[in-house]
Order: sequence, then C-alpha cells, then structure tokens
Amino acid sequence: MATSFGPVPLVASESRLWPLAGPAYWLAIPLVAVAYAVAASISLALAIPPGYASAVWPPAGIALAAWLAFGSRIWPAILMGAALANLGVSGTPAAVALAIGAGNTAEAALAGLLVARFIGIRHRFESPATVWRFAAIALVAPTLAAMNGVLTLALVGQVPWGDFGTHWTTWWLGDATGIVIVTPLLLSWSEERTGSTPGERRIEAQLFAALLTLLCLTVASTTYFPTDIVRKLVFLLIPLVTWAAARLNQRAVTAASFAVSVVATLDLLGGAPGMFTRLPLNEALLLLQLFVSTVALAGLTLSASTGELVRVNAKLDAARSDLEKLLRERTEELDRTIAHQILLARRMVKIRDEERRRFAADLHDGVAQDVTSLGVALDVMLAERRAKGPAWFDERLQEAMAIARRAGTALRQAISGLHEPSLDVNPLATVLRRYAAEFEARTGILVNVEAVPAREILPLNAKVALLRICLEALANTEKHADADSVHVVLHRDARAIRLVVEDNGRGFDPAAVRGGSAGVGLMIMRERATALRARFDVISRPGAGTRVECEIATEPR
Repeated sequence: MATSFGPVPLVASESRLWPLAGPAYWLAIPLVAVAYAVAASISLALAIPPGYASAVWPPAGIALAAWLAFGSRIWPAILMGAALANLGVSGTPAAVALAIGAGNTAEAALAGLLVARFIGIRHRFESPATVWRFAAIALVAPTLAAMNGVLTLALVGQVPWGDFGTHWTTWWLGDATGIVIVTPLLLSWSEERTGSTPGERRIEAQLFAALLTLLCLTVASTTYFPTDIVRKLVFLLIPLVTWAAARLNQRAVTAASFAVSVVATLDLLGGAPGMFTRLPLNEALLLLQLFVSTVALAGLTLSASTGELVRVNAKLDAARSDLEKLLRERTEELDRTIAHQILLARRMVKIRDEERRRFAADLHDGVAQDVTSLGVALDVMLAERRAKGPAWFDERLQEAMAIARRAGTALRQAISGLHEPSLDVNPLATVLRRYAAEFEARTGILVNVEAVPAREILPLNAKVALLRICLEALANTEKHADADSVHVVLHRDARAIRLVVEDNGRGFDPAAVRGGSAGVGLMIMRERATALRARFDVISRPGAGTRVECEIATEPR
C-alpha cells in the first residue's frame, strides 16, 4: 500500500495476482491443499448430521482467494483439500469425497471467473458497487457446490431427500459467509506494504487494535455478564467496523469482522448467552455468520466509498496543481509578452525619433540649402535687374529654376518616405519592383529585383518592415556605396521568407560604423528586424560591396 491507511494503487486486472512458475507452483499446491483441508476439518466439526453441511465454512473463502491469487492452475490444491476433508467424515467413500471436492473446486472456479469478469482481480475493493457485486457473486457461486454436494449425498443415501432443503441452505449460506468474511481478509492482507504510516494514523491503528482485542475478550468472557448485556456488546461490532472503514483501511475492516466472527462462534459453541442462543445451534451459527457478513459488507462498502473519495480528492488536488502550474506558466508568458511589447514600443519610438532626426537632416542638407540658395539667387536678380542685361537675367532665372526643381525633387523624395506603402492591397514583390524602378530612374543605379512568386502569409507589419529595410538599404547604397548595380532578392521556402539587398559598391567595415547617416540607417534596419524577431545580418568589407539579409520565420523552429 502507499500507506497503511490510504488508498492503494491497484494491481492490473489479470488472471491472477501472483503468477506461479516452476518450484513456486509445486510449493503452492500442497500449502493451499493443507490450509483448505485443516480449515474444512475444523468446520466439519460443526456440520449438521451426517457431517457434511456446515454453517461455518472458511475453506470457501480460502479457495476463492487462492484462485484469484494464483489463477486456475491452483485447482488441484482445492480438489485435494476438499476431498481429504470429506474423507475424514465417517463412512464417506472416496468417490463421494472426490465428487464433493469437484463441486467445491467448481464453486471457486465460477466465483473466480465472475470476479474477473465483473470486478477485476485486485487486492481490495475500489468502489461500493464492486463490494455488492462481490456479495452477489458470493451468493451465486456457492449454489453450485451446495447443489452438487447435497445431490451427491442424497443419491448415495447419506442425506434423506426430506432433509435436502435444510442441508442445501446450510451448505449454501455457510459457503457464502465464508467467502464474504475470509476472501477479502486474505486478499487485503496479502498486499505488499510500499510506504510508511503517518504517526497519527499509527497511533489510531494501535488504539483500534486494542479496542478490538478488548471487545473480543469481553465477548469471550460472557459468563460474567448478564445475557442482555452480552447481546448488546455484540452490536459494538458495528461502530468498530465503521471506524475502521472511515478512518483506517480494508485490512482493519476485514480483521475486525473475522476476529469477532471467530470469537462469537467459539463463545456460542461454549454455551454462553448471546444474540441467537434461543435458537438451535445450526440456525444460531447461520444467523451469527450472516450478521457478521452483513456488518463486514457494510464496512467494506464504507471503506470503498472512503477510498473512492480520497482518490477523487487526490485527482482534484492534482488537477488544481496542474491548473495552478498552467496559470503560472501562462502568467509568466503574458509577462514576457508584455515586456516584449514594451521593448518593441521603446524600439519603435527610438526608430521614429531617429527617422525624424534623419528627415530633418535630409531637409536641412538638401531642401533647406536649395531653398536658401534659391532665395539668394532671387535677391541677386532683384538687385541687379536694372544693371544687367536680359541675357544675364535669363541665365540667373534658369539657375533659380534648376534649384527649385532640385528642391522639389528632394522634398517629394522625403515626403514619399513618410507614406505607408499600399501593401494591404498589393503583394510585397509588386511594391518592391515599383520602388526599385523609381530608385533606378532617380539615381541611375541599375536595380535587379528577383522575387519568387509565392503565397504571402506574413502579416502587414512584417511586409512593411521588409519593405522599409529594403528602401533603407537602397538609400545607403545611393549615399555611401558608389555602386552602379543592386540585386534585390525576395525568396520564400517552407520555413522562412528571406530578403537580400546586395550592391557592388565600395563596401565598408561594419564594426567601424558607429555614427553618421550610414550608422543610423543600419541601426534602424536592425531595430525593425529585431521588432519582428527576425534574423538580420550585414555582410561587407572594403572593396567587396555590401549584402543586407533579413529572414523572418514563417513557422516555429
């Protein structure tokens, strides 16, 4: 058992609890036969004439326990034990003893098969339903042995046909009560103890054993008590078994039932006053065994209910622990997600601030200077309009118009970078080709776009980020690479979408880039990739061009 008092893990429902092989089988056969024969010989001393049907028959419980424990191969032991015991009855032919033994063996076989079919072969009862199935089996199986035994004896003239009913009832109820009281006792006490008993429960078990012993001694000493007191003392079995069922285990229930049964039977045979002393001995024994069996079944039912409740509570505790663990994991995951979102938000703010500064720098270095130059040119034209001739004025006007056009182009380029591309309605490859064509027309740098057609499964923010990274790489190529061609590749495989922007410019040392517009551009691209948990690499060296790679996984790795 896991502990002496808690529920016990079940043995798998097999054909036997203890498989026998080799020497163990040949040792079990004589041991079971002797145990059966000794118990039967003692019980036959209480049999009604001519000495075959007894109201007390523990051998039936021994036979069923042996069948469940060792399997069907134990049948020779039951047959030999029953035959030897019946041979001890005076005037019993060997054939009659064997016939009765065959009936007892068939009873054990039938009960064992029914238990295996409707309950499962286990050391203990797991639910109240199994207890009452066992009780039903204990009532059904003995009918076979009773019918076989009494019919055999009646056919050979050992039992008068007029007494057939009395002998059959005694045989049947004796075997049934023997199964109910003895089989659970042997099975529960044959289970291995696999754990330690808590201190409080150990003290409670010792107190229970002491009270059980005291009750048995009191019942055994009934000659010193009035008859009414003795009859009332027997009812102490009920709270005692209830205590064992609710607080201890099925070992305690079966031990209490068996102990009181033995003591009460011996006391009844000694002629002491009791519950059923006014009845004939055979009827008194039958009623006593039925009373003890009923109390034992009630105790086993309560014990099974308690064990079932303990197991349900254990499952609930396990489920609660699993739920708490899952809740902790989900909470931690949510905390990590929130932290990641906060980090992303900070990075996006950083990207926005850097782009603002770069946009301001671009306006200052490009549009602002052109506007200033345009203003200076217009001031000169205004001051010299009378002193200079028309040719000079036309030349200055052409210069002013060129400055204005250049400022307008730079302003349009800066403003176009602020607009979100139409990726919600157009594929990424199409938008890339459009921007590449505009870049090529504006800068004269040849752009080759290689985009493998594929079903796009990326979210909009990921496509926008890839496009921004590509445009940033092209902008760096225009400003710093001194390249004449750029190769853009957008490729998708089973696990990722990969963007590559590679130029044939002068290259640089990535480790040496710390500031400037190139450094800001690399930082912005890296932050955009990090926000998507994408892989980002810049591969470059002086004189060997620059390769920018960004890879976004489309499935978990």
